[in-house]
Amino acid sequence: MDPALIELVERVVSDNRRLFDEKTAEIIGHVDQTAAETRRHVDQTAAETRRHVEETAAETRRQVEETAAETRRQVEETAAETRRHFEVSTESLRSEIRLVAEGVSANTERIDVLRAEMKADSAETRSLLRLSYSQLDRRLTDLESVVAELQHRMARLESTAH
Repeated sequence: MDPALIELVERVVSDNRRLFDEKTAEIIGHVDQTAAETRRHVDQTAAETRRHVEETAAETRRQVEETAAETRRQVEETAAETRRHFEVSTESLRSEIRLVAEGVSANTERIDVLRAEMKADSAETRSLLRLSYSQLDRRLTDLESVVAELQHRMARLESTAH
């Protein structure tokens, strides 16, 4: 068997393994970075949502306090006027509280959708990595088989030449 051919084949196999290892490490690094960025984004979005809900709740509390003070003042003036104002104020607050609740619910749904998308993206990336690894492994195994066959043929040729 020609040593130069064997050395060339071994170098090709070695280069392919090295390239495979480098690309695998690069892909894993990219997946890890993407996952970390996505986690940071979800954490930031959750913090912004909490902050918004707290601000909205504080504003609602402030509005409730103003309405209660106004109601007390009006109660002192007339009972009938107070009753009418109380009904209007209560309905207004209910609408605002419904809006806040709907906003919180919508944000929760968005966060759930983001989590599901992240999970699906992660699963898809893992699947692609497995497929890529499998294909590269198959190609490497095929190359190794070809090298073994070539070595076997070389040995037969050398033995028949002598």
